[in-house]
Amino acid sequence: MNYKPENIFLPGKPVEMVFNIDSLSPVSRNSIIFDSNFKNNELIISQTTPRTSKSYSFETLHITTLKTNDSDKIRLGIKCSISDFIDSYRLNKEITEQAIKISYSGRISEVNIRSAFRIKPNNVYSIMAKLIFKNKEFLSAKHFKIFDISLTGIGILIPNTSDRRENPMIELEAGDIGKIGIVMKEPGADKDVPSIKKLLNKIKIVRINKAFNQRYTLIGCQFGPWERNQEEELGKFIHQLQLFEIRHLQKY
Repeated sequence: MNYKPENIFLPGKPVEMVFNIDSLSPVSRNSIIFDSNFKNNELIISQTTPRTSKSYSFETLHITTLKTNDSDKIRLGIKCSISDFIDSYRLNKEITEQAIKISYSGRISEVNIRSAFRIKPNNVYSIMAKLIFKNKEFLSAKHFKIFDISLTGIGILIPNTSDRRENPMIELEAGDIGKIGIVMKEPGADKDVPSIKKLLNKIKIVRINKAFNQRYTLIGCQFGPWERNQEEELGKFIHQLQLFEIRHLQKY
């Protein structure tokens, strides 16, 4: 299908800047489109977290986004380059944000990102989870802590002890497959009533770092394929969390 930028890269659309997309270790950083100039093949997008600087070295750059196609979701991308860094891009009369101007070229095509942007939850955008491995249930805040999360996986910290006893999660091994239930909490339309979203998926342990620090073991887990709408819900949550972190950092 011949996708056109004016139908895909619209202002307000969440996007990803993906560096070295065809390498074994691409880097993906979430952003959002502030403005589009399709006549000049230009987009103004928000600064990323971690911040993308002029000194950042890379070979290729693509901008990608998710699109719903009938009942499926596909990731579309186009090759681009950075034209300028804008310190104070005016969104309205009162708000300015750091931004990046990019120029795109070529055709939009379906792309695959082998790795994804990871971000740590906080007290405002928080995540609770329940894991099931080997018919045993493990709860966040009791057996583990959530270290970071992305569309493709989650990092969890396992304390050496739980309830003053050896944590049963330390018996898990790379390759173990289980289930995960996620509860995401973020500010709602009513400031006093948070928005709650729940997700379910399969999960696989892909790596275990027992030398993370003296108190915790870090376990990296990979999600299974997301069901319809769940990937979009998680993507929105991650993006809003990123924007919150950007605004928080700009206060200091």
